[in-house]
Amino acid sequence: GKIQIDGQIPVVLIMVATYNGHPPENAASFCKALSEHPASEPGKSELQYAVLGVGNSQWVSTFVKVAKMVDKDLARVGAQRLLPFEVADKNDCFDQSVRSWKKALFSM
Repeated sequence: GKIQIDGQIPVVLIMVATYNGHPPENAASFCKALSEHPASEPGKSELQYAVLGVGNSQWVSTFVKVAKMVDKDLARVGAQRLLPFEVADKNDCFDQSVRSWKKALFSM
């Protein structure tokens, strides 16, 4: 599929972990299209986004790998970050991380 990068509505992504470091089935085509989208100048797009990576740090080699990739690719194509990339780890203060991220997001 093709992704349109410009838009007025902010994109909020909560990326759930997979044990193998691949995107979940419902995100695979989005991740592929995003990774193939041409690079652009930082902040050139009107698209604004925030990414929360959800995972389990016991899966060391794949911990929030897809969420980090999506965050990096959105910046690479010129989208503007609304919030810094955040992680919610099931092994370390998960609920607190989600609440803090949500509070920052809805305070904008």
